Amino acid sequence: MKSLKKKTVSKTKKAAPKSKAKDKQGQTVKSGRLGDLKIVINQDRGSTASAEYYAIRAQLPDGKETALLFTAKEIEKAAQRAAKNPEDVPSVPFLFDFFD
Repeated sequence: MKSLKKKTVSKTKKAAPKSKAKDKQGQTVKSGRLGDLKIVINQDRGSTASAEYYAIRAQLPDGKETALLFTAKEIEKAAQRAAKNPEDVPSVPFLFDFFD
């Protein structure tokens, strides 16, 4: 697996302004189970930002839950990766699939 490198901002470019949404409350969407994607509108959209995101609640390997936001392209790319590598996609136990 490739290591993630921090991107550095060159001295000639201005750093992106801090988000104005830091203290804002998130959108209220119909709650779903872990793994249900919901479309949310980007509330404090920058000029090059996506108009909407796919939001998902996920449980990390350490047991903590977190919210994740993806663009449509990121979801498409992940779906293509899963289709290309089916051996790496975890199987779902029958009972989980049955009650889903």
